[in-house]
Amino acid sequence: AARWYTNGTSQYAYLTSAGLSLSVGNITSPGAFYSSNGSQTAPSYTFTNDTNTGMFLGTTDELAFSTAGSERLRIDNNGNVGIGLTNPDASLTIARLTANGGALKVNGTSHASHFSFSTSEDTYIRGGKNGSKIYLNDTSGLGDVLIHSSNSNGKVGIGTTTPSARLDLSIVSTT
Repeated sequence: AARWYTNGTSQYAYLTSAGLSLSVGNITSPGAFYSSNGSQTAPSYTFTNDTNTGMFLGTTDELAFSTAGSERLRIDNNGNVGIGLTNPDASLTIARLTANGGALKVNGTSHASHFSFSTSEDTYIRGGKNGSKIYLNDTSGLGDVLIHSSNSNGKVGIGTTTPSARLDLSIVSTT
């Protein structure tokens, strides 16, 4: 059944029938728009031709997104974002979803760098081009650690950006 009513300034429709379908071109609301909680297999906000993809309430005060009926992303009540898991414990937590492959890929202008894990859970940080360098440093720049790719024969420099041996330590005086 459908009822129309007004509060003096706006008109509202109230629908109370299972299986009832309402088709509208645009929806505007002077207040909140309410929906069911949904689930990962049947999200509340979804698409006509892909009903297991969309947005749903993960749990109280948490927003979740699913594709192909599986939860893929969650924003928890602290603002933490989880990709591939339902309990993020940092601002951004990414879980590897396959046995091999990268957990994080960052695209540059023409190359991509990867932070990934092997099947034995070893950690790999890979530059995106031949001859890539990976810098680990503090804000002063005095604690630089430069790790060259295999094109530099695996040379590691600490305190220098041009290591000349497999391990090149350079003492930098700050006085």
